[in-house]
Amino acid sequence: MAETWGDVVTKLKAAAAERGKAITDEQATRVITREYSELFPEGYDPIDPAPEISAEEYENLADLTDLEK
Repeated sequence: MAETWGDVVTKLKAAAAERGKAITDEQATRVITREYSELFPEGYDPIDPAPEISAEEYENLADLTDLEK
């Protein structure tokens, strides 16, 4: 079963927390949509399917959350 946006946002927030970073749902969503922008050529819409993200990629995305401060 495909993950929902809530799932991927929660997983990114958890990965960031493991690095001592507290981020909001909005920050997590911005990081994901920016890094996966090719999947959303018309812009992000929460009804779009969430991107499939590997565990390693969550770690990489968590490092990018500093750009969202």
